[in-house]
Amino acid sequence: MKIPIILLTNVIFVFFLSSCVGLKHYTNIVNQETDIRTIFPPDSIDQLEITFDDIKSDVNFVEKLKYRFIPAILYWEWNSTYKVELSSESIHSAFNKYLEFYYDSLGLENKLIDKRLDLRINDAPNEFLYENKGTTVFFVIAYSYSTVEEITTKPIAISIDYELKHNGLVKEDRIIINHPVIRSNNVWNGTRKFTSKFIDVHDELIKHLCEEIMVQLNEQI
Repeated sequence: MKIPIILLTNVIFVFFLSSCVGLKHYTNIVNQETDIRTIFPPDSIDQLEITFDDIKSDVNFVEKLKYRFIPAILYWEWNSTYKVELSSESIHSAFNKYLEFYYDSLGLENKLIDKRLDLRINDAPNEFLYENKGTTVFFVIAYSYSTVEEITTKPIAISIDYELKHNGLVKEDRIIINHPVIRSNNVWNGTRKFTSKFIDVHDELIKHLCEEIMVQLNEQI
């Protein structure tokens, strides 16, 4: 009777270790981790206006791409794959915060005396892919376990259309910034902590993009 008990213990342990992350559960994680972050309204700056090409929304969207869980007697396989679109409200807030920060720190206000700079942000990055997949093979007194939990962005190509207005004259141009895929693999954290850390990484990405935008604008205007 000892062998079946050992096998049952292994099954229960792996069940809690490797169960698929459901759509509703992961949506709740994304919502809760974004809700705790502050939404910054844009400051009123006479010389600077920032707009975006997407419709403002305060709702995150999580779409199921794959969901499979095969609990066979001696073999388990699972795959939860979701596409996440963070709310445009949170993305706009981050861009406004960091663009205004670099506007101040680079001293663009001094360059824009009696001028006006209108920025339009196109294709602001707001998507990532969450994957949790693996397999388990059960033996009589042991098991073999393999799993991958990772989050990736798609390749980023953000364009910024700008108009510089001065004394009735308008200069129009476009800045394009490319950024490679960001890939993060979970090693020791739970799914919630792992997702929270990635959202922080995504915020740092936006900060980096805003710095590049303002540095190039500082050189061109």
